[in-house]
Amino acid sequence: MRQSSLRTRLALRLGLIVFVSYVIFSLSLYAYFKRILDEDLDAFLASRAVGVMASIRAYARDFPGRSGGRPGPTAFRDLAKLWTDERAGSGFLLSTGVEIVNFEGGILAATHGFESVLPVSKEALQMARDGKSLFRDVETAEDIGGSTDFRVLSVPLRLDIGFRAVVQVIVSQSRVRGALTTLRLLLMLLAPGFAAIGAGAAALIGGGMVAPLGSMAATLRRITERRLDERVAAPAESRELAELAAAFNTMMDRVEAAFDEQLRFTDDAAHQLRTPLTVLRGELELALKHARSSDEYERVLESNLEEVERMMRLVGRMLDLARLEVGKIEAAAEPVRLDGVLRELADDFEPLAVEQGMSFDLSALSPARVSGDPLRLYQAFMSVLENALRYAPPGSAIELSSSESESGAVVTVRDHGRGIPEDELTSIFLRFHRGRNAAGPGHGIGLSIAASVLRLHGGKLVASNHSEGGAVFIASFPPPGKRRRPAD
Repeated sequence: MRQSSLRTRLALRLGLIVFVSYVIFSLSLYAYFKRILDEDLDAFLASRAVGVMASIRAYARDFPGRSGGRPGPTAFRDLAKLWTDERAGSGFLLSTGVEIVNFEGGILAATHGFESVLPVSKEALQMARDGKSLFRDVETAEDIGGSTDFRVLSVPLRLDIGFRAVVQVIVSQSRVRGALTTLRLLLMLLAPGFAAIGAGAAALIGGGMVAPLGSMAATLRRITERRLDERVAAPAESRELAELAAAFNTMMDRVEAAFDEQLRFTDDAAHQLRTPLTVLRGELELALKHARSSDEYERVLESNLEEVERMMRLVGRMLDLARLEVGKIEAAAEPVRLDGVLRELADDFEPLAVEQGMSFDLSALSPARVSGDPLRLYQAFMSVLENALRYAPPGSAIELSSSESESGAVVTVRDHGRGIPEDELTSIFLRFHRGRNAAGPGHGIGLSIAASVLRLHGGKLVASNHSEGGAVFIASFPPPGKRRRPAD
């Protein structure tokens, strides 16, 4: 299915909105003018009816048949006919017609053309008997004065001489209908023009709205794995598009950082594996240069096995770190006593500490509860403790403390070594980092794993130097059940 452009869809939709708005406006305008014209016509009829009634009453006072008692039906008919004949020829009625009908519906008299074509309705007769007037529309089969559409006002007439009838004042609606027809045709003729104007305006507006999207799309097409530094310019004229551009740029910052991190990880991994592989190759090449005894081959194989085991441990820790950093590992949510984890570590490392002439000070351990994975936490603090044992001088004690408060749990590990250079207090948590004071074998990956494990538990690990000497590692955790989401 062929997709239409956003600009075209916007133009069509905005054009449709303009057209619909015009139709609603036209209908409202037509209804308004129709109501005004109908009201004016009814007001004219009411005014003419007042004049007709006053004229009939004045004519009745001078009617000769009034003398000698009440006149009969014939006299009533004569009065009506004489009045219509005289008034019709005098110009009094202007463009209106008049019918005088008795209460039984019989026409007593009518102006020319209306003698039989506009009989009074039953509703009008009943309302006249009740003393009420009635407006109504009437269409005739015959053409009267060039019109077949009339507006009629039926008014009850009662005279002092006992004359009772219904007077119907009639006016043609041809002019009103003609004006409305002209208005309707004019509005219909203007509709396509307004639709075209609306579509054109919509196209211009839509073009202005879509133009920033085209610029953004061009920028996106330029982004490749070699050009991850490209960013989308935020259009100043649209807050929504500016927010979209900002969100995309934030995402690209994360993508670029992740891509750079992946490259660094690959480079670091290759560098770390190169040394043991070089050793393996050298030993194998040396063993193959000359014939060796079985004991010599056995020593070469044992050395190679040590290097292989070293590489397997390194690869395993690298995989753990990679999974932690990309969120592939989820921490369990078990109740854990951190003071218990530290006591267990102190027991496990006591032989090594005694061998190096060191000890553990556990006097500051207090109950500290968190929600997490006990094995991962053991692994994290083991890395911190290994670091302390590597740099603490013989005869010193490594101080372990733990505490708990409303804001969460805190664990502190302090040694009495040389401390950490100030410019490396944060970089020591980067993977494969080996500081200037690095001592003994290692890959520079343990503290990075420890920091990642704490982030996995919603906590953080920071390093500082004690005022009296030595390094201090502080691990902080949120209260149980309120684990924060790891930071991106």
